[in-house]
Amino acid sequence: MYINKVTQSYVLWLIREMSVFSATGGFSVKISEVLKESQQAVELKAVEIANGNSFTIKLVLDSKPMDFSSVYGHSSAKQKSFLEQLEEKYKVKDGLTHTKFHIQLPLETENMEPSIQNRHFVIENEVGQGSFGSVFKLKDIVNSHTFAVKCLKDVDPEMIKKEIHILEKMRNSRNVIHFYGAVYIEPLRATCLVMEHINCISLDDILDSLTLEDIRYYSHQLLIAIDECHKRGIIHRDIKPDNILVDPLKRELRLIDFGVADLYDANKPQETDIGTLNFYAPELLMDYKMFDHAIDMWAFGCIFASAVFRRRRLFEGDTFTEVLQDITSVLGSDKLFEYIANYGILMNSIKMTECANYPVQTWDSLITEENSDVATAEALDLVDKLIVFDHKCRLSAEEAMKHPFFNE
Repeated sequence: MYINKVTQSYVLWLIREMSVFSATGGFSVKISEVLKESQQAVELKAVEIANGNSFTIKLVLDSKPMDFSSVYGHSSAKQKSFLEQLEEKYKVKDGLTHTKFHIQLPLETENMEPSIQNRHFVIENEVGQGSFGSVFKLKDIVNSHTFAVKCLKDVDPEMIKKEIHILEKMRNSRNVIHFYGAVYIEPLRATCLVMEHINCISLDDILDSLTLEDIRYYSHQLLIAIDECHKRGIIHRDIKPDNILVDPLKRELRLIDFGVADLYDANKPQETDIGTLNFYAPELLMDYKMFDHAIDMWAFGCIFASAVFRRRRLFEGDTFTEVLQDITSVLGSDKLFEYIANYGILMNSIKMTECANYPVQTWDSLITEENSDVATAEALDLVDKLIVFDHKCRLSAEEAMKHPFFNE
């Protein structure tokens, strides 16, 4: 396969930044690993999103060095390797290419699973990024066991302490990423959380193309994970497709990223500016600080409805008001104002004006030729019981698992 310099530069930029490459014809793969990289070619390990098959992509350039200046907006005489970029990012003095990390964990797993104390690891590659830092894949140099390590760079120590505490409470929960312990890795100068590593893709990669059976199966698996959180008194607060990992071959699901999770206290007002805007429950959008576990069920409802209606996002908007307006355009202005009155929620006049005069839209009005095979009557009924203004009327995770949709 020959790809000219401009196209190749763009593809490589896309791979580095998004880890997703869509070729012509709708064939979609997720790039899981850079196998080889030089100035003339790059060899990539890819996973087909639809069925989980893995294969290798090799992109070959002509004899001239690659120029990324048109893509990155600056001259780049020599592209740095992954480890070189990592060394620069974390200001590592002595290099990482041959660094062996000696990780000694003070905590053992509660059910006596194999401990990773006194083991030596090398960094294989980066598998995720966020505002917190990076997630790396580590490999044991003796037995090749792999782990994921989330490196928290420049994060408030109290936030790190809380995340560790919550992950410890969630240990051995079904469908929740398994946590082994926390360590400080000196070369990276970062506190790192050591967790299980699974070969997976993000639910976001496949959400709008799942079959009805897949929607039923993975939604139930996600509800199990949410129920495990809620039974331990934990609100995840950032449930979204990017925080849900799926292994299509093993049909496994893991809920990840407890960075903004918190313990529920019915008597404590909580910060509402948390999570991801498009999955905010109405109470968060209106700064109602006495929210509870129901915000997680709203987010689940948004994910479920997105799969059922084959939409990337159920509700859109760049501001709190825009998202609330989009929600109200479906649920209706009367229901919004009834909710505000029942809970004594204060709402400014501008926001009320923006959300006025919307009639109720029925869920079956969102059925199209593209989603009619999955938008069943039972699926719409479950959406209707989750996407409601009044948080006390939303189904709990335990109740949702008993819904007839899962018995079809």
